[in-house]
Amino acid sequence: MQEKQSKDGTWRYCFEGSPMTDAYMIILLRSLVINDEELIWKLVKRIQSKQIENGT
Repeated sequence: MQEKQSKDGTWRYCFEGSPMTDAYMIILLRSLVINDEELIWKLVKRIQSKQIENGT
């Protein structure tokens, strides 16, 4: 695993969470009264983009 580590000590991987992670983030932002509507809208759109024809 260390061979994939950058010289600055970090690992750089593309990470995309599940729709549940996005939903939890929206709940967290709303619970903490962080009204970042642009971020919330992006999360909502990403959740919607994952929905398939049967509704799941």
